[in-house]
Amino acid sequence: MTTIPDDPFALLPHSPLNVTARVELELFGARAELICLPDRGVRVGAPGARAVFQPNRADEIIQRESVWEAPGMALTPNRFPFADRHAVLWCTERRWHPSLEMLEVGFAMEDTVAGTSIVNSVGAAASITRGHIHLVGEQLPFLAQLPKSAVAAEEVGLRAEDLDGCQLDRLAPPFPVWSVGVRGPHAHRARVVIRLLECLTTPSFNLIGSDGTAWLVPRSPMEIPKPYFPQALGGAELWGRWCFDDRNALENSTARDLEQAVRLSGVS
Repeated sequence: MTTIPDDPFALLPHSPLNVTARVELELFGARAELICLPDRGVRVGAPGARAVFQPNRADEIIQRESVWEAPGMALTPNRFPFADRHAVLWCTERRWHPSLEMLEVGFAMEDTVAGTSIVNSVGAAASITRGHIHLVGEQLPFLAQLPKSAVAAEEVGLRAEDLDGCQLDRLAPPFPVWSVGVRGPHAHRARVVIRLLECLTTPSFNLIGSDGTAWLVPRSPMEIPKPYFPQALGGAELWGRWCFDDRNALENSTARDLEQAVRLSGVS
């Protein structure tokens, strides 16, 4: 197992968030927050404003900004953060999705700092087509507050022995019900998540890990669920933090709008 830093955020330059508005709403019976981060509106390659083919800047970012490296991965700051303590763990190999080793390290870092790990795939809010994990130094209550029930391994294409001692849950309607949670030690849940990804038939997904559970959310083709949410809906929103580029859009959003955005983006 790769030795990880005691506090990966201590390796990063401090970059305070430029939050120009903040609102709390109840979605699906759980507390979520809406924040306006106008700086994120200038991201190169953001979904909805990019060409079919574009330069992949991952190697450049890693070479210029890396603060920690291990075989197959590198840690950098996030230039457009949605949390005060926010790093990105990059795959140094040219692949779309994080490897098993990256997930093990990402989940271990998440546990060490009592934080959150988030993966956005291409088609589910990723702006760069290279496997990476957002590492955030905080937890939100949203997913933990949603009703859930146990799910059997066979219902998601696995065998009981594939669970590696982990427990599976899924979120209850009206949240998209094929949002599957894997509970267990970090290395075990990383292996189960990889097995679930091998069974997944949707081309895009989000993965949100927090408090010992990794939630895999299969995605519909609706990356930007207009008119209910004006941007690509990603793991940050499913985690419970809705990130708006535009303050007017935030102030005009309702709980009904955002719940509908989640329904359109997920798979039931």
